[in-house]
Amino acid sequence: MIAKSKINDLDYCYAVWQILMNLEKNMFTRNERIRAYQKQIHSREALGLSILSLVPIIFLWLRLSYLQLIFLTDNLSIIILGTRVLGLLMLSVFLYLIFYLLLKFLLQFYPLTLLRRKLEKKLRKQFIFAIGQIDIHSIALINELNAEKLRLPENLMSAELIEMLIRYFETGQVITINEAVYALRLELENTGYYSRLLSPETILSKVNSYLAQQKKFFERVEKGEI
Repeated sequence: MIAKSKINDLDYCYAVWQILMNLEKNMFTRNERIRAYQKQIHSREALGLSILSLVPIIFLWLRLSYLQLIFLTDNLSIIILGTRVLGLLMLSVFLYLIFYLLLKFLLQFYPLTLLRRKLEKKLRKQFIFAIGQIDIHSIALINELNAEKLRLPENLMSAELIEMLIRYFETGQVITINEAVYALRLELENTGYYSRLLSPETILSKVNSYLAQQKKFFERVEKGEI
């Protein structure tokens, strides 16, 4: 934990590493919750559209059954009955697709959009609460990181890069954090493998970016745009 009191450079690196790991875990969990929510919404929508699209098909078959047009009778041969049933099956599939696509299109317009939002209200509320809890934890982690002035350049704020700094300290290669940063920069310049870790967009910038857009994100969720 980073306290306002002075801690040595190695302990500082350990504390920053732990915070960054937790931020990465939160970001992964957040993205997974968003994907799971979208999948659940789409599954519910598909199920609802499928049921509604089947209603006229079922009505059609019940009506034809009532008229005895799809039953074997003395005046109806098996071949004619089979042809009639096959034609009705093909017609049913065609009508199902037409109704499904039509309903999916109409869902974009009022009042069906309002109806859809009402049906998804409970699920949406649970999702917003879950994302809010993750974001609260991320904000607490960032506040902890900012409890004292950063000793590391922001572009080195990566859990993998911090691990390399810790390794320098533990192997006795460096004594101060400035020496560790210098050694790391040399290794990044001379090693193509590690240079991939030096990204212009760090975990901190990613988290700060989606936290800054949190209100707008929740508004889009409420509108059914997410």
